[in-house]
Amino acid sequence: MEIYFLIILILSLLTNLIIYKNILNPTVIIRLTWIFSVFMLILFRELWGVSLSGATMLIFIVGFFFFDLGYMSFHFFSSNHKNKKLTNKNKVSFRKSLIILFLLIVGFIIIYYISYNLVVAYRNNETSGNFLIRLRYLMKYSNVNTSLIQFGIRMIETIGIVYFIYYIREENKSFKSKVIYLSIIFLSLIMMSINTGRFRYLAFIVMTIYIIGLKFIKNNKTINLKSQFKIIAIGIIMFIIFIIFFQTYGVFLGKGFGGLINNLAIYSSGGIVAFDLRWQDISKTSSYFGQAIFNPVYSQLENFFDLSFETNKKIGVLKSVYANNEFATNVYTFYRQQIIDFGVKAVPIIMFVLGAFFSYLNYKSFRENELGFWSALYAYFMFGIIISPFQDVFFTNTTFDLISIIIIFLMLKTKILYKKNIVQN
Repeated sequence: MEIYFLIILILSLLTNLIIYKNILNPTVIIRLTWIFSVFMLILFRELWGVSLSGATMLIFIVGFFFFDLGYMSFHFFSSNHKNKKLTNKNKVSFRKSLIILFLLIVGFIIIYYISYNLVVAYRNNETSGNFLIRLRYLMKYSNVNTSLIQFGIRMIETIGIVYFIYYIREENKSFKSKVIYLSIIFLSLIMMSINTGRFRYLAFIVMTIYIIGLKFIKNNKTINLKSQFKIIAIGIIMFIIFIIFFQTYGVFLGKGFGGLINNLAIYSSGGIVAFDLRWQDISKTSSYFGQAIFNPVYSQLENFFDLSFETNKKIGVLKSVYANNEFATNVYTFYRQQIIDFGVKAVPIIMFVLGAFFSYLNYKSFRENELGFWSALYAYFMFGIIISPFQDVFFTNTTFDLISIIIIFLMLKTKILYKKNIVQN
């Protein structure tokens, strides 16, 4: 069955490539990521002793169809308006000293807070091992409130991405200016290691690749075959670097080496297996109306109106699924959030909305003469497509998303960091 599923994905990939002629198109990217995941599943299914049911594959296929339909609906609706531009392209330079000072202050506060709580945890014999293992325990399992750390790290990550956009946008940069830009980006990456989560680095990689691809579009008005090969090459190189980092960093976190390919296969396709085994058990299990789908609304009601939705916290906890040869996972693809509230009937509606949402971001990004707010948002949310075979990020961690959107807006839609005024329509 998995072979048939793979063939269907490949055929739909080729169809979307013919229609949109753009490898960065979300309908293409979602196929590429799922083709890789299903391919890894086919290689390891006998080793793990697992297989997919026809019902599960039907859910996935229907979801992809409605994602395409949603994207296509808005794409053709907006195609007659793409000649209108949101911004005028002007040469501009950006302030750097202010943001470096901010990063250093936020970094110092985070490091001080972590160091203090690690010392307390060590004295109380709450954790042991190397620094990263202790830090991971503090971030995930201790009673210490780590919200301040998480918010600070997400702010730093977003600033690093925006300054990568600044780096690309600013023309005729001096050597000193290049060094400062790259220092800000490097400092952001270093501070992100405090989070002890490896997938935020993947998010950073996805966003930078997309930003580079969007820059090609801005310069050439379209992505020719040569440009697409360049983007693919950059993506493969950065993916290889991430895999090496992923495995090495996992060792320092106390997860052991294991089999590199086996671990990669579990992370890439384990969510598909877990969804297949458990989707009927988790369907329509939310504690109240729209607990999963409207999680962004409930989260903000908690944050801004001092309301309490205690059961909303439990939605992120799922039982692990085990199989042969060290297979273990507790993630269920991004379809998991979609069926918790209303069952599989909700999948077509939600996937249609997601497709239209990405088509809207593509449309707004295209209308920018230069990389700006909408291009940054487009790159930011594409991580959810890349990681969709693994887990959902569209309906979770919405407070962090809100923080990132606010920072991107302030840095790219206002003039607080511009040395020269730019014209915006």
